[in-house]
Amino acid sequence: PENQTKPVEAVFSNLIGIRSKFDTVYLDYGETYNWQIISKYYGCTSTPGPVQKFTIRHLPDLVVNNVQIPGTAFTGQEIEVTWDIKNQGLGNTANQTWVDHLSLSLDTLLDDFYSLGNVSNMTYLEPGQVYSKKAPITLPPSKDGLFNIFVWANRNRYLLATTFNNNQGRSNNRIWVQLTPPPDLFVREIISPSDFFSEDTINVSWTVVNKGEWSTQTSRWIDRVYISDDYNTSQRYFLGNF
Repeated sequence: PENQTKPVEAVFSNLIGIRSKFDTVYLDYGETYNWQIISKYYGCTSTPGPVQKFTIRHLPDLVVNNVQIPGTAFTGQEIEVTWDIKNQGLGNTANQTWVDHLSLSLDTLLDDFYSLGNVSNMTYLEPGQVYSKKAPITLPPSKDGLFNIFVWANRNRYLLATTFNNNQGRSNNRIWVQLTPPPDLFVREIISPSDFFSEDTINVSWTVVNKGEWSTQTSRWIDRVYISDDYNTSQRYFLGNF
């Protein structure tokens, strides 16, 4: 480093090529170093070159701010979450990519109680720059209660940064997730012939109505058709699934 005295022994010596890769010395990001080349002629004479400087680039430092979520929702519902990512470091993010991870938590600790998925970074960030991200997030179908939603920037650590200990943020409010009201299917308008013989093929049509407060969440289920001489379900005969 430039604020230290020149070492007595060279860090590297007896180099014979104009290019060398140094894997055994760790250089700190953001630090300025002095370097000097001393040429030798068959070990007899030496000629020192000028002392020069180089600086290792500064790293970014991502923080999460302003996480916004709705106050209430139902299980399985899609909600909109917005958040800000700020680079408060001295270096830019260069062309590296990262993901912002979203999760539910029962308290104010990032315990990853339920993962809501990953969202790719929006753009390159210079020092001090901020981007705002908005994403549709689907809540789990069977997790109800009062939750915090956390955003964890650069969770995969693909982006080199000065620290990974300050890149989480959560909403100021919690979201109350209620169990989605179940659908209530009702069969009406059954149309069938009034008279037919055994082993006849007949046409039967019916209409299914959802009288519940919520959708069925699926487009496929089975309707079973029976024949009976009255409404006593114990005396019915199964005809098929449709």
